[in-house]
Amino acid sequence: MPITFKELTHVYNYDSPFPYTALNEVNLDVKKGTFTAIIGETGSGKSTLVQHLNALLLPTKGEVIVDEFNVTANKSENKNLKQLRKKVGLVFQFPEYQLFEETIAKDICFGPINFGMSEEEALSKCKEVIKIVGLDETYLERNPFELSGGQKRRVAIAGILDGASSYRRFLDGDKGAFDDIMKELFNNLVFFINGYVHDIYAAEDIAIDAFSDLIVNKHRYNFKVTLKTYLFMIGRSRALNYIKHRKVIDFTELTEADNVIAEQESLEKNILEDEQKQIINRALDKLSEDMRVVVHLIYFENMSYDEAAKVMKKNRKQVDNLLYRAKKELRIILGEDGELLC
Repeated sequence: MPITFKELTHVYNYDSPFPYTALNEVNLDVKKGTFTAIIGETGSGKSTLVQHLNALLLPTKGEVIVDEFNVTANKSENKNLKQLRKKVGLVFQFPEYQLFEETIAKDICFGPINFGMSEEEALSKCKEVIKIVGLDETYLERNPFELSGGQKRRVAIAGILDGASSYRRFLDGDKGAFDDIMKELFNNLVFFINGYVHDIYAAEDIAIDAFSDLIVNKHRYNFKVTLKTYLFMIGRSRALNYIKHRKVIDFTELTEADNVIAEQESLEKNILEDEQKQIINRALDKLSEDMRVVVHLIYFENMSYDEAAKVMKKNRKQVDNLLYRAKKELRIILGEDGELLC
């Protein structure tokens, strides 16, 4: 996103007998899609400048323009600061300054919950971003102050990520960011869609179509749900549309059918490395479509109830009821293995 500082001045203790001018009429343009390093000695105003980016500090004079947001010295003119802070996150030099909760999960969830996200959605996002910074879910229940200095920095960065940071980088011109999104989500989306269409090749085409939507309609995704949830919403819609309009029954050669089955099994093993999950997945075919889908989203994709409800276009209570009934039926189908779903 483009950033512009216009005649920016910041004076600490402005109305006191001891004012201190940290920034004086600074002009700076940071172009979209570029990386900018600000270098200076201690006390030169680097941190003061950066803290204007999401209005932690307000200008004494001048203005800061971040994308479509304008921050000025006049408080009454500064609107939508909450939306600005959703878009611009700051990580301090010392991560201890922004780590304060008793567990890493609570620390990462603090911001999203304050921005209005449900606890379940925040926890789902938390599980996404902890992987982005190179840690895994086993860290989530640990105390952040037990970590090494480098790990603390990673957790601090995770706390400001939104789970769709790769897509933001793509919007800002980083074409490689889209490869990261494909690598992370493509196979899971194909696996999910195949549960509807039961045709691995059609599922791949529909998944590609869903990802293409992110490129063609760049600003349709509004970041109000995780990128994964949004893609699964598109994927489900396209899969149902495919089923609705598929009128011709294709007859497949036996050898080709064997190849299709082999590819489906390979995908299953790739997505479901846990053998117990593979057992449960094979039992899902005996459930109704809605029950199968709700188990897949919550148990295999680790989505929250609220996220699953958005993908399935149902309310939270309906999802809760579907999952309860699905678990009950799976326990009967699987016997002792059904207890895995408790």
